[in-house]
Amino acid sequence: MGRFIAAIVVFAVALVFLGTGIAFKVFAGPRSVSESVTLSASASYAVVDASVVAARPGVQSVVLSGGTTNVVGYGRTIDVLSWIGESPYLNVTRSSTGKISSKLITPEVTEGATAPTIVSPAGSDMWLEQNSGDASATLSMNLPAEMSVILSSDGVEPVSPRVVFTWPLSLPSFLWMQDDQLLFLGGGVTLVGIALYMWALAHYRAKQGPRRKTPKPPRPKKISHSPHRGIRAERTRGRRAGPRRSALIAVPLAVALSLSLASCASPFQNGSGVATPTPTSTSSSQEGIDLPPVAVTEEQMRVIMGHLSEVSATADETLDANVASTRFAGAALEARRANYSMRKADPALAAISAIPNTPPSLFLPESSNTWPRSLFAIYQPVAKTVKGGEDDTAPTIALILQQISPRDNYKVIYQTNLQANETVPEVAAANVGTVEVPADSKLLLLPPDRIAAAYADILTRGEQSEYYDDFESSGDSLRAALQAERAQQNADNVAISYTDRAGTGPVVAMATVSAGALVSVSVDEIARFEPQGGRSLKLSGALKALGGTELAPRPVSATYQFELLFFVPAIGSAEKISLIGFSENLTKVVME
Repeated sequence: MGRFIAAIVVFAVALVFLGTGIAFKVFAGPRSVSESVTLSASASYAVVDASVVAARPGVQSVVLSGGTTNVVGYGRTIDVLSWIGESPYLNVTRSSTGKISSKLITPEVTEGATAPTIVSPAGSDMWLEQNSGDASATLSMNLPAEMSVILSSDGVEPVSPRVVFTWPLSLPSFLWMQDDQLLFLGGGVTLVGIALYMWALAHYRAKQGPRRKTPKPPRPKKISHSPHRGIRAERTRGRRAGPRRSALIAVPLAVALSLSLASCASPFQNGSGVATPTPTSTSSSQEGIDLPPVAVTEEQMRVIMGHLSEVSATADETLDANVASTRFAGAALEARRANYSMRKADPALAAISAIPNTPPSLFLPESSNTWPRSLFAIYQPVAKTVKGGEDDTAPTIALILQQISPRDNYKVIYQTNLQANETVPEVAAANVGTVEVPADSKLLLLPPDRIAAAYADILTRGEQSEYYDDFESSGDSLRAALQAERAQQNADNVAISYTDRAGTGPVVAMATVSAGALVSVSVDEIARFEPQGGRSLKLSGALKALGGTELAPRPVSATYQFELLFFVPAIGSAEKISLIGFSENLTKVVME
């Protein structure tokens, strides 16, 4: 009987949960409140002020519909307005009386300004979150005061004039649960009650229910010579024995099991049924200087690096420099373009290290409200299974990315491999960011714009260079390798000469915690091979693949590009300038 009582109690609990959930579902009223606005004019873009969507508590949703293409995104207000630039846009605001209205803004056009390079905001690296669709586009957010929403069509057609803003309403709850959770939990408890009832019914039939058996003839009694044989004492059961104890345990056990199932498996996370992306803007100070918010958040960085990895994989597989140019520029693009050309001629040649599709192990954004903006990231090697075991020779990659203007995406301009015996100096946290040190700064041991020329002079003159004592020679594997290589390449029939010069790539210097800077530059080594005695040069490997010939009767010049990453200490420091990482790529072969 106790098992039936336990089942009844569980069914009663389930009835409470289900009844309360149904009542909330039917009588609670609307789950959200909406406001709509019809834009007053026609423009390619609209900017929604934070005061419009933050007027009510909870997660805000912006729905743009009616256009052939609909794009909704949000970011820092200064970034949104910088991206729009000199294009006319509709500014959507809320008045002090609570009315939503829009006004056409036409910025002043700067004489000689460069035309925007992107017409649609979809896919821009500027946005913390974005969504697009053909029929409509919906984006949920929790917008801080310093951010705004951008609305657009395809950048050419006018933005759809109808915009709807939606906020969730506070729903009634019981035991901290709302209607959906109550119904889900009630269903779970009902299943437990059914299981208890089936258990009780089976026990009743097995132990106490009527039994109908086929009669059998009586068996003859056996005579025992011992008066004690065949006699067994059985323990009597009292009223408080097994059944009642089982019932008392079953009830709390069933309720606990149901609650645990509901808490672990419930698909509902909040009253509105949507996840809550919460963008944050960190305004921190570094050494007493107030910095603007970081230009790129960690979530943005993951999206940017995902796009970069995808483009890198496609370009490296198809050997298409045009594809690579969408995410690579400067020295990094020049190196890949030359590598693709060589690998088309000789597939056995090695490829440049791919960009892994994983979050960077170190990420340092710039804190800036101006352009260009820079990012620094480091990727640990991903072990690949090769014949005989795992390949542990994959280098640790350091990337410098730069965004030239608001409508440009971030592109890799330097890709270097860190030296095994070097460590990256301490830098600020990703949510604090850093500042870019001016190229002509006198606060460092050597101004960043002189680093490349100084290092090139050391490669050419060695200890005779005036900059030799400024650079750490111990651990500089590039310098040691070049010296050994040049010493071994003397030939009787070939005259070899080397010229080292600063590269044409931009100088990027990002401040470290110690007041020093991580400086990225490029240096070119031009090796000239001149045949002697009327002979021809025989080219092989990369020289043959990039030069397009095996025999050269005239002198040949080969340009090797070094992408370099230095740590430059502050002026007055006892440390020297140290080479942290480098990559070497053959970029040009010319027959004179």
